[in-house]
Formats: sequence, structure tokens, C-alpha cells
Amino acid sequence: MKNGTIINVFGELIEILASSGATNYGFVTGLQTPAPGGAPPHRHLGEGEVFTVIDGEFEFFDGESWVSFHRGEAKYSLRGSYHGFRNMGQSAGKMFCRYE
Repeated sequence: MKNGTIINVFGELIEILASSGATNYGFVTGLQTPAPGGAPPHRHLGEGEVFTVIDGEFEFFDGESWVSFHRGEAKYSLRGSYHGFRNMGQSAGKMFCRYE
């Protein structure tokens, strides 16, 4: 996967800003602009994730409950933990994501 590639995950488009190859397989960063909706609770056995809201109103599932997070706030999920997010606004939001 190259920088600038657009991928579809759970129906959400993610633009890859720094691919695993570009970071010597250390991490991947992406920019998501989800319309209302989001990723259902799920987990990754191979990597953790950090989500930072750039614009919009989101909720994050931390494995137990949904909590709101807004512009400038970040949430993370550890490797193997259940998590999810959803855009609670009326229009597309923007979130920076890091997968490692």
C-alpha cells in the first residue's frame, strides 16, 4: 500500500498518509472523513489504534460503553481490545488515525 491510497473499512474511506512500508513497518497513519455512522465494535489482534478528532462530534466505544469525544481529543484501543467509533454529527467529520 502506498501513501495516498484510499481504502474502504466498514464502509468508511481512509486515506493512507504514511504506509507501513514508508515507516519501516512501524505504524500506519490515515485520515478518515466518516459521514454519520462509523465502525461497529470490533478488535484487532495485531495492532492498537489511536483516534484524534480533527473536526466533528464522535462517540468512541471503549469496550464497555460509548463515550463522546470532540475536536482535539484522542482515544486509543490497545491491541486485542474491543473498540468502535461513530460520527454523531449531521455531516462528515474528520479523524486522524494511527495504527501500530
